[in-house]
Amino acid sequence: MQVDVGFHKEEQISVTYLGRSSRILKDLLEECRLKYLNESKHKTTIHRHREDHWKKEKAVTVRPLSIVILDEKQKAPLIKDLTEFLDPQTKR
Repeated sequence: MQVDVGFHKEEQISVTYLGRSSRILKDLLEECRLKYLNESKHKTTIHRHREDHWKKEKAVTVRPLSIVILDEKQKAPLIKDLTEFLDPQTKR
């Protein structure tokens, strides 16, 4: 279902489960989450800024930096910045 949330629309899903234990539903959602994470493991997600929010545009297969054509004087500082940005200790 598409829901208007101001400047954009979001897709929402509702799941209803009738039963005594929520374990079946929790297991289903966990299986879906793990499948999504596994499929997106080797992907780079590209987002685009739209007015007041970021929107996922697409996910592309990760390529090694060795095939990026860029002068080494530009490439080295870029890799250093990315490494620092992705470092768990500097996450904040």
